[in-house]
Parts: sequence; structure tokens; C-alpha cells
Amino acid sequence: MERMAMESYCKWELNQTLVKEVRGWLAEGNGKGFDRFKSRLQFGTAGLRARMGPGLDRMNTVAVMQATQGVLKHIEEKLGPQNGTSRGIAIAFDSRHNSEVFAAVTATVCLRRGFKVLFHDTPVPTPILAYTAKLRSTAAAIMITASHNPKEDNGYKLYGEDACQIIPPNDEAIQKLIEENFEPWSDYSDASINSVTSNKLCSVVTNDVVREYLKEVTQKLHRVASEINSASPRIVYSAFHGVGAKYVKLVFEKFRLPEYIPVEEQLLPDPDFPTLGFPNPEEGKGAMELSISTAEAYGSNIILANDPDADRLAVAEKQENGQWRLFTGNEIGALLGYHLWEVEGQNAPEGQKFCMVSSAVSSKALGAMAAREGFVFLEALTGFKWLSHVALEARSDGIKPLVTFEEAIGFMLADVVYDKDGLSAAGVAAEMVAQCYQSGMTLSKRLSQFYDTYGYFIGYNGYRVCSDPSTMRMIFSRLREYRAGGDIDGTKIHSTRDVGAGTDTAASDGKSDLPTGGGTDFITLRLSVDLLGTGKPQEAPNLILCYRASGTEPKFKFYSELCCSREEVDGGAHEKLRAIVDSTTEHAVNFTTN
Repeated sequence: MERMAMESYCKWELNQTLVKEVRGWLAEGNGKGFDRFKSRLQFGTAGLRARMGPGLDRMNTVAVMQATQGVLKHIEEKLGPQNGTSRGIAIAFDSRHNSEVFAAVTATVCLRRGFKVLFHDTPVPTPILAYTAKLRSTAAAIMITASHNPKEDNGYKLYGEDACQIIPPNDEAIQKLIEENFEPWSDYSDASINSVTSNKLCSVVTNDVVREYLKEVTQKLHRVASEINSASPRIVYSAFHGVGAKYVKLVFEKFRLPEYIPVEEQLLPDPDFPTLGFPNPEEGKGAMELSISTAEAYGSNIILANDPDADRLAVAEKQENGQWRLFTGNEIGALLGYHLWEVEGQNAPEGQKFCMVSSAVSSKALGAMAAREGFVFLEALTGFKWLSHVALEARSDGIKPLVTFEEAIGFMLADVVYDKDGLSAAGVAAEMVAQCYQSGMTLSKRLSQFYDTYGYFIGYNGYRVCSDPSTMRMIFSRLREYRAGGDIDGTKIHSTRDVGAGTDTAASDGKSDLPTGGGTDFITLRLSVDLLGTGKPQEAPNLILCYRASGTEPKFKFYSELCCSREEVDGGAHEKLRAIVDSTTEHAVNFTTN
């Protein structure tokens, strides 16, 4: 079976270096390389993402060709052939190895099928592709990127006709159609950027789309007076060897902000990420080392950084003690929400309703703010494929989304792009900095002001590696032993939510308000913690503990947040939080250890 798959692969693969490698394995005749052909990449809501190389379980031109054929069949079945082909497919790529080639193959498959293609012929950020889908109302949009994954990886990200990432059951339908359309529909050997852009069905749209993107970002998000922005402290910016630098510069120009100070070593696209072992600004101060040294050299107190495809934003600030603080995604979400509510929400026309949205594993700080200020706070499952849909449903009900975010430093501001967008977030963050420093505050002091007003929200997140599905099932079986009304080491369990089972004991009807489905491992425990030792735990829960199985990594993840007062923080709330979370987590996983 594997030998037949390898022979077929060699006929279809366009990269002759990979073909030569597979033919070498076949010639050896000892089963070498067979493991690469035992299972295929599965198309999910995140599309495809994997190590590049030869094989059915790797990213290569065969995987891209097969995925695109499945996607086009899905569009034809869902929208009808004529509607799908006329609305067209938007396609873009980042600066990773093979991204341009994969984009050319994707476009070639679309063009040969008669689909109009709206093409970006140079590397662009993921938010620009997502905006193309929204602006031009395409039948779908495909971005070739692996975001912040290691340099050996690449991916294929799909947006549907609503310009949002696809959600179930579309992923399963596409996977089935991929399996039914493995063989190439045509000879794609001439796939190249030149052959794509010379096709009469293809339009190169980058300049027009970027112009419209900047216009809408400015209209919807530029809220700080230009004289304040022009006096802003200089900000250090890193593109993490990705594609964000040019576009953040354009956003800064539109917002009348001073030009940023670039981290020169990481400014230009480089698919090898030579200064970074792992090109993810979430990785902490180690990943920000060059940014910090640049800021120190220029006397700057603020750093902004995008990941390589510029859909995420990291923010750091130098503290009074000389140390650098890298804000968490939850903290940045609170700061952006506080800022946009002040500059827009409080100045809106009478009757205008607003909402802010976070993922179920992210901070509820904006929920506390919503309760005080009177706007709507909504929750979604993890990932912007869910977050964007929730925000847009609210918009269709006349409720304007201001901030939609997840703790993994992803931010969708207003509804410029129906996905996380590190470009617009960089512009708004820079305006927030300008306003703070103009009023004599720092970002850290501004965050403390938020906490003093709405409560302190402290978190403790982590994960355990778990690659065995049966072990993962046992872990969640143990978590389901916790019941509402019970306790964890004396701490009362207020309520529980089991998304897979569709239940929530806090809801009046006992049902979860998050999308449910068999096999969804996501459990929430809400607890009432007596932080001051009064012997009388509060009635409402003040600790939320979430557990989920990662959809992209072999990990069992936990997220926790404790809402408390400054007095409780000073009284050991952090230590109490860790103790409860560690106790609960160990109960779930301790059967796996000797």
C-alpha cells in the first residue's frame, strides 16, 4: 500500500528534489520512508499545517493540490459552480520557504477549474488576505502560512464565503472531498507566479486592497488626536523576520504617529528566522532579546512585535526598576478594551450598543468592565474561527464589536478584519501609548487603574504533554468527577461546564451556550474561593479553571483566572490560585506517573 502511494506521489509532486528522495527510498527496497505514507494530513478548521518535505503527512505541492481540489468541490456543492467561480478565490502567501510555490499551485488549480482568482503576487500579512475576502466578498480565501511555527513548517489556512475561518462541519466535508479527489484534475507542472498572473481570470489586487484596508482601519480605529500622536514616545518595533514591517509603517503614517524604531536584525522577511529559535513573541523575554537591546540603545520604553505573518501583537514596557515587562495577551486585551471604551464607547451616539468578546479560556476582565459600564460581553470557544463568528453575529443584531481577543496575543479590533490582526492592533496600541504617556501614565499604571476600577484578575496557565488519545480520555474522565456543590481541598465548586456533553450547571436550562459536539474535550470548573480566610466563601464564583485538549499539539492545557481585590492580591491570592490549580491538575493526570 505504501509503495503504491509513493509511486503515485512521485508522479504528482512538482518538486523534483522531493521526488528524487522518494525514488531513492523505493530503490533501497527496505521500507525506508514508508512511515511518511501511512497516514495523510487531515484538513481541519485550521486548514493544514505541518513540516515540509516528501510524504502524505507533510506539506508539499501534492498536499496543496489535493486540498485545493477538495475546497473547490466544496464550494461548487455549497454555492453552485457558477456562483463560486464568479465570486472567485482570494490567495496570498507569506515569506516562508515554499510559500510562493504553494500559492502558485493553489491558484493554478483554481484557474484550471474556471475560478476567478484575486491574487497577491508578493508576500503579505495574513490580515491583508483576510481583508481581501471581506472587501471582495469572495467564495473563499486561502493563505499559505504557518504563522509562528518553526522554519521547517508551512500551512494552508482557509476562509469561507463569510470571510471568517471555516468551522465544523465544513472541515469534515472538505476532508471527505479531498479523499474523493486525490488524483490531479490537470497537469499542474507549469504552476508559477508568472503563469498565474498572466491568466485572464487572475487579478493582482494587493495595491487596491492595501489602500482600502488602510482607509477602513483609519476610519474605524484612529481615535486619538493627531497632536497627541505626534508627541508620542518613539516605539521599537520588530517584525520577527516576517512580513509586518512595511504594513505597520503604513498604519503608523495614517495615524500620524512618529516613525517606529526598527529592530534591524529582524525587520526584513527571512524564512530561516536566523535570530530566533522559535519565531513566536509569546515565548517570553528570550524571544524579545534583540528588541530589548534595541530599545535600550535608543532609550525607548515601549516595544511592539508581530509574529511572522503579522496576525498577533506583543507589547512590552520598561518598568521603573529597569526591568522589562512583557504583557500577557489577557493584559493587552484589558488595556485595549479600556482604551477603546474610553475613546469611542463613551463618546458614541445615544442608543449605540457595543460588545467585547473573548475566548472561553481568556480573561473575564472585560466582562467585569461590561457589567459596570453597560456594554455586552460575550464568550466563544478557543480560536478566531469561533470568536469572529460570535462578534459578527452580535453586529448583525446591531451591537458594534469593539475588542475581540484571545489570551494567545490575538486581537480583532472593531470589524475591520474578521480575524486577529496584528497590524491594526499595533496602530491602536501605539495610540494608547501616546495617550497614556501624554497624561503622565505608563501602560503598567494604566493597567493598575483598570484593576482598581474593575477588580484584579490574576492567571496561571500551563500544559502537560499528552500524545496518547486513551490517556487524554482518562484525564477528562477524572475531571468529570468534580461536581457542582462539591469541593477541591475545601474550596467550593460553584458550577461546571462540559462542552463535549453540552452541559452547564450554572445555566437555567442546564445547557452549555458554547457550540457542542461529541469528542470536544473542554471542561470548565467555577469555584468560590475564601481568599481572606473568613470561613464564609462568597456566593458567586471568583475562580474559573478551564481544561482543554489542544487541537494542534499533543497537549493537555489548563487556564485559570482568579478575580480578587488588591487586598486579596497582597494577602497571597497568587499562591492560593496555584495551589488549587495544581491540586486539580494533579488529580487528573497523576495516574499517568509512576
